[in-house]
Amino acid sequence: MSSQGPAATCKAEKAKAKNTKDATVLPVKPGISDVINFRRNLQVAAGPCDDMVVNGQHYSLTTLANSGPFSVVVTGGDQQPHTYDFAVCGGLPDPCPHQGGGTSQQCNTVGSAGMCESWPGNGRACGGRWTGAITLAAVNEGNATGVSFLYSDGDDCPCTPPNRRTTIKIICDPTVTGAPAGITGNIPDPNNLMYMITMRHANGCPSSAGATTLSAGSILLIILVVTFSIYFFGGILFNKYKLNMTGVDVIPNKDFWVDLPALVKDGGNFIITCGRGGSYEKV
Repeated sequence: MSSQGPAATCKAEKAKAKNTKDATVLPVKPGISDVINFRRNLQVAAGPCDDMVVNGQHYSLTTLANSGPFSVVVTGGDQQPHTYDFAVCGGLPDPCPHQGGGTSQQCNTVGSAGMCESWPGNGRACGGRWTGAITLAAVNEGNATGVSFLYSDGDDCPCTPPNRRTTIKIICDPTVTGAPAGITGNIPDPNNLMYMITMRHANGCPSSAGATTLSAGSILLIILVVTFSIYFFGGILFNKYKLNMTGVDVIPNKDFWVDLPALVKDGGNFIITCGRGGSYEKV
């Protein structure tokens, strides 16, 4: 057990956060065996990731949820690598027990951590919990648009409440459809230990999920309306300028349209009476 008191632990936590504020970020690709194990055990909730609506736009994070987890290494001023392992819309396959400062154990079970930070000397802290669902928010930063979500309620720090939190930001890039590109990580506010991880991926773009589609009946109705409009107005123009007709005579097939109400009436009467009776005289 460490002989350091609460004050020393608090000071160490602040120094670690300060050193990683202006970190150089390098993405890390796990080995093939690690990827296989991660994908097999990743605690993904596909339902909450499939179709989420933000400002009327539909988004799906299924590709990222099924292809993670991912890692990014942040090298701080102390020249020590701090690794952020994280999942998108899911929980990490390994527990993230808190070690190296703080007393909480928010993510010490499989699938409970959305982001886990680790550093040399067996240091580890949960950057945010996976609770089974997320809430998307729109990202609009000039030319960069996309979505973001928050993993909250991570491990505490004895000197900087509230608990650790991690924002995952996905910038729209329709050309990136496999693994995410340009993963970066930092701690924008070391006093609150609010982590920020950014990446580019097509999942950050609005999807066609939930888009309104026309039924077969609607398509047929549109075709009928367009066809009748061409016939009726085209016929009027043809009769007026080609055949030099005037008045009601410009209506195409005028006699048919004039007789149509009477024909409809006769047809209705025939259906109602089933062909029996009527105004015809017996022969």
